[in-house]
Amino acid sequence: MPYVDSANAMYAPPSERPKKLTGTGTAESSNTERLAPNAYATIKVGAVPILVRFSGELGLSGMVDATLDLKLNAWSQFDWVVRPNGDNVVYVEAADGVAVYEAWVWTSSPKV
Repeated sequence: MPYVDSANAMYAPPSERPKKLTGTGTAESSNTERLAPNAYATIKVGAVPILVRFSGELGLSGMVDATLDLKLNAWSQFDWVVRPNGDNVVYVEAADGVAVYEAWVWTSSPKV
C-alpha cells in the first residue's frame, strides 16, 4: 500500500459535488477523475464499513486487498492531502465482501 499523508488536524469542507462511490461486496468503485494535487481530500463512509486503496492509477480492477488496505468503519471519515502522483485515485469495496456500500470523496483547496 502506498504511503498516504493523513491529515488529522485538517478537514476539507464538503464540496458542492462530492463523488459518490457505491457498489456491492467486492465490486470495487473508484473516482473516475484524478483528485486535484495538493488539495485537502476527505472520504466519508456510509452505513457499511469499507476497505480503501489509494493509488495513482485510474481505471484498474482488483486493487483492494482485504489484508493490506485501510479499513474505515461505518460513518467514519478520513482526511488527507493529495500528493501529485500517488494517492489521487481512491478504490473502495465493502469490508465484509458482500454488503452494499457507499462513500463520498471530495477535495477543497487549502485556505491561506
